[in-house]
Amino acid sequence: MVTTTAPNLALVEKQTGWALGWIINLIAGELVPPSDDEPGIFPNPAQELEDLLARRIDFYLGEDSKLTEVIGKWNRVWGPFVYLARPPFNKYATNAIYVAQQGNKYVIGVAGTNPKSLQNWLIEDLYVAVLADWADYAENEPQFQPKISMGTKIT
Repeated sequence: MVTTTAPNLALVEKQTGWALGWIINLIAGELVPPSDDEPGIFPNPAQELEDLLARRIDFYLGEDSKLTEVIGKWNRVWGPFVYLARPPFNKYATNAIYVAQQGNKYVIGVAGTNPKSLQNWLIEDLYVAVLADWADYAENEPQFQPKISMGTKIT
């Protein structure tokens, strides 16, 4: 007699979350388009990377993707947002984020350390153990003393 077991739902959800998180890293190796303009004046190189990343996310979440055969159909409902560090650390995307939805489920995909971004290595990662007050970013309740990493604060 052959018996089959249902897939472990927690494992399937973790794998889906991992896959949707992996997609946001599709921008990691893209060199920021050069611009002769002053910072903050269009054309905006971060916008160009966001547009490219949006197309890639939509491709992988699309119905014809091999990924949707495994995780089902998802939709990009917000983002992506790409953050570029200040010069001279702005050669590659520093951070990126987007939100995907399937029915009443939402997954926030956040890019991990971009191996090509000096800002990630030298600032965000090295200062992760140093904590800073979060008072500038959220209301402080007297009983709580929220903290964030110094690498996040100074980014």
